[in-house]
Amino acid sequence: MPVIGDGLAANLGVGALGAGTWGISTATSGAIRQLLDTEITRLPSGLWAYRVDARRTLVGSAMSDCGRVLDWSRHQLAIPEDIAATDTTALFSAPPSAGTPLVVPFLSGERGTKWRGGARALFANVGASTTAEEMFRGAMEGVALSFLRIADQLREAGGEPERIVLLGGMTEAIPAWLHLLADALGAPIDHVAISRSTMRGAAVLALEQAAPEAEPAKAQVQRTIEPVAAHTEHYRERLARFEALADLA
Repeated sequence: MPVIGDGLAANLGVGALGAGTWGISTATSGAIRQLLDTEITRLPSGLWAYRVDARRTLVGSAMSDCGRVLDWSRHQLAIPEDIAATDTTALFSAPPSAGTPLVVPFLSGERGTKWRGGARALFANVGASTTAEEMFRGAMEGVALSFLRIADQLREAGGEPERIVLLGGMTEAIPAWLHLLADALGAPIDHVAISRSTMRGAAVLALEQAAPEAEPAKAQVQRTIEPVAAHTEHYRERLARFEALADLA
């Protein structure tokens, strides 16, 4: 069997098999990917694409800083390691606030969507009374907005998703953060319970070749996170300010 990219394998592994499904990875870096079986006449500049076979193309984009923002916040903002099991539920489930710092989380430069390797993180709307927890929330909102930027370009390429599936280290470290992500994307997210998704995806691709009539077992959904429409509007407005700040980064 020929060598395949780990991004393709990961997408297949989480169950993002059809053209209407987005697969989101949340590890040290992050990515959104989609398999398309239609011709791509125009690819938005923030996305990449590569052929899987004669009929399918994997499109998507990635960010360098996803889980890395969590690690940076814990160390530099002195967030306790055990906050994941306690305070983050209240911190990330609370309604968004205009007073939360606006953060462009480019700690390692910007990959998607504008590919500016020299970009660096910026914090705005930070005052004398701003707490470490508020800066932490702002940083993780910045990660969600980074995903939203990619999602907007994926919508240009393949339309609205029928389903979004997600896995990765962030889901275990700060599970309540998925509320922010669902609100930013304005769509439900299925958190799937899959271990070693890349290995599973390689097996799914092998099954296509060995037994094309066979259906792979469905990835188990651990929980579904529904967005709050009013919060989605907030993040859509915040994205415009995020983009302006990102251009200064």
